[in-house]
Amino acid sequence: MIAEGDGYTPTPVVSHAILTYNRGRKTGLADGVMITPSHNPPHDRGCKYNPPNGGPAEHVVTDWIEAKANGLLEDGLLDGSLGFGGEESAGASFLRLDGTVWVTDKDGIVPALLSAEITARMGRDPGEIYRELTREFGEPIYDRVEAPATPEQKEALEKLSPEQVQFTDLAGEKIRTILTHAPGNGASIGGLKVIAESGWFAARPSGTENIYKIYAESFGGSDHLRCILEEAQTIVNDALAAAPERSGLANNTNLEEKR
Repeated sequence: MIAEGDGYTPTPVVSHAILTYNRGRKTGLADGVMITPSHNPPHDRGCKYNPPNGGPAEHVVTDWIEAKANGLLEDGLLDGSLGFGGEESAGASFLRLDGTVWVTDKDGIVPALLSAEITARMGRDPGEIYRELTREFGEPIYDRVEAPATPEQKEALEKLSPEQVQFTDLAGEKIRTILTHAPGNGASIGGLKVIAESGWFAARPSGTENIYKIYAESFGGSDHLRCILEEAQTIVNDALAAAPERSGLANNTNLEEKR
């Protein structure tokens, strides 16, 4: 199925269509592709691939897609009109000339559902509850910046270990935790997250550009946030220059526990 009239189709709509079609089926399952630049410039269009479960694809799937794209390119199909099985298809135009592809999670759905549940269960405006929390804990401020990175540096950033971070302070505070894997299920976060008492930053490589992105949040005001962002790039660059990951080390490091 293709969107009628080549109309714009939100990713969650495709996910819903996949789940609806696959409900009760054991074979012949549907999946989906969205051709989109997402938050990137239009010329950096890529694809979001949703497997039959309707969610974002795992790395093993996207790695296969990227390898397939590169294989087509190596065969000399460099005109941007890459087809599968000898014929052009709706997925034909999403393969970029360098063979890269990318996916993103549908992260907007989760907070939307949470807000709806808060309203339904508590009968209160989520914004009102949020303001109460900020009066108690402070007002968080957030920003995101980009830093240049070579393809080799991006690959290294994805595989960093906490032990490669040599810094112990972040914006005047002791670093409490360094994460490269999710605490809940141990899945790789594809980058690095550094947490202090009143602020944190996360760094992840871009899937389409030679940059890495730094996300940061502070409870200490705009000057503190700016300091986090400045030091984050120094910390990441230093970690990338550190020795290769040693075997047998933990995925996450809690510096308070070490002390």
